[in-house]
Amino acid sequence: MIENSYKHIVANLSLNKLFYYTGYYFIAAVLFVSGVSKIIDPQPFLETLNLIKYLPEEVRIAIATALPMIELVLAVLIIGKIKVKITLLHTTVLFSAFFAFSLYGTIAGFNADCGCFGNTVKSEIGWGMVVRNFLFMIIATIVVSNVKRQT
Repeated sequence: MIENSYKHIVANLSLNKLFYYTGYYFIAAVLFVSGVSKIIDPQPFLETLNLIKYLPEEVRIAIATALPMIELVLAVLIIGKIKVKITLLHTTVLFSAFFAFSLYGTIAGFNADCGCFGNTVKSEIGWGMVVRNFLFMIIATIVVSNVKRQT
């Protein structure tokens, strides 16, 4: 009886670690691909930002310039395991902003590709994007909440 409980705990720990490391490197991959895609082809993302009419043009250009760099820096920090907890917290905030924007764009009726991954991956603003960004946010939240236990 005790031996079976121990095996169950060990199996659970392995699944938890598997989920943690899969989520950890998945987040890094998403950030890396997204950042590189926006650098290679910034136009789709800039067109999406242009849909937000109340943002001054300078702010839209600043966001289109800074965001890919932020994504790449976060990806490198995650892969390099540098300041893991704070990096993952920033990543969770970033994914939360992506979720909020996708929700806003969907409700506002934006009819465009978000340019989230340049022209690499088509990503129409809509409920599919809302769900995707919600899942990214949840994965990041779970990973950041398990940093101490897994490292």
